[in-house]
Amino acid sequence: MEAEHGIKKLTEANWLEPDKATAIWAQMTMGVAPHSAAAANYLDMLSEPELSQNVPREVKRLFETARGATAYGWFFYPLFALAAEQCYRVVEAAVSEKCLQVGGPSRKVRLQKKIDWLIAKGIIPEEKRTVWKALRELRNSVSHPEYQCIYDPGQSVGTLHICAENINSLFAK
Repeated sequence: MEAEHGIKKLTEANWLEPDKATAIWAQMTMGVAPHSAAAANYLDMLSEPELSQNVPREVKRLFETARGATAYGWFFYPLFALAAEQCYRVVEAAVSEKCLQVGGPSRKVRLQKKIDWLIAKGIIPEEKRTVWKALRELRNSVSHPEYQCIYDPGQSVGTLHICAENINSLFAK
């Protein structure tokens, strides 16, 4: 059942059922109905991106929230977008935490200045400037939305991987 705005209207009867959009995605990309076997395969994909032991606990907690939202997108499709958006905010939290650890700019300083500072100190390699610029721009766009974005499950999982990789690189040293 969809509400007039095209998003699943949650009811007691359907809240634990895969979203209709998820069912379509699972059929198209996995060739299966979105029930137990497909869900298990999907959960396996979600378990792959991991943050290293060097990443601070609070950043890990934020990341696990994004992973959890991605998992529950199976039942409510718009959560895939919220999960990806959370990933971009986790990246910002990681940058802020790294700056605090190494005597950089405070949390109140704009993200771009913190990224530039980390690049100047060699913590973020210069050749990764474009990647970090893109992550910052994505964080900006999701923090000031004009409409509800929709991500598919693959995009959401891909965002988890990209963000995990870049967060891990901050805390490698």
